[in-house]
Amino acid sequence: NNYISYNSDVGINIISGTRITELSGNNILGSDGYGIHLVKATVEYLKHNIIEYNADVGIAALSKTQINYLWENEIFGNIGGIKLSDTKIQEFIGNSMWENEYGIMAADGTSINQFSENEIFNNGGGGINLSDAQIHLFHDNGIWENMYGILATDGTKIGKLSANEFYGNGGAGVELIASTVEALISNMVWYNREYGIATSSGSEIGQLSWNVICCNGQEGIKLADTAVDEMRNNTIVGNEGAGL
Repeated sequence: NNYISYNSDVGINIISGTRITELSGNNILGSDGYGIHLVKATVEYLKHNIIEYNADVGIAALSKTQINYLWENEIFGNIGGIKLSDTKIQEFIGNSMWENEYGIMAADGTSINQFSENEIFNNGGGGINLSDAQIHLFHDNGIWENMYGILATDGTKIGKLSANEFYGNGGAGVELIASTVEALISNMVWYNREYGIATSSGSEIGQLSWNVICCNGQEGIKLADTAVDEMRNNTIVGNEGAGL
């Protein structure tokens, strides 16, 4: 366990083919750059770190980095929570991100097998921004009171987006632009200031079912230039615009 604070560059810098078995239990505070910076690195376990009030992103994983288990980190007060570019993650579970300028940005072919039990709240920008990314399972996450909930663009593909809560975000709870979700099921999408679920620009949804979409500031579900294979058993009530 290390206490790494107020350095004039990044807190932890791991680059150029370095392999780490476990990076855990560190408190990384007040760096002038990233909290943790990974480039072309492999980390087996990145867990139980507290990453706070750094001048750039809490964790930046870039350029063919691989993290097998990203578990139970607390990331708050940074410019951004987590930035991923061309990175592979097997399990992204139990992390908390709050009071950053944004929660998570994942782009440039980043792939995540399982994204579950994370809490992303009170970030000044968006909760989750996905651009040309892939997530196999996005399940049981809480995304609350960010500028928007989840925004997926530029060919992002999500397998199963299920049992999540999108609450009180400033924009839409779930927005897809030119992206695909195989199954969008059993989510609670409520009290977002714009749409509950909004899709456009050639987006595709295989199954849109068993969601509760309540009390959002505009339409409950807004579909534009979108293909949906199956839609059933949704509860859409109390939205300011049309239900669907």
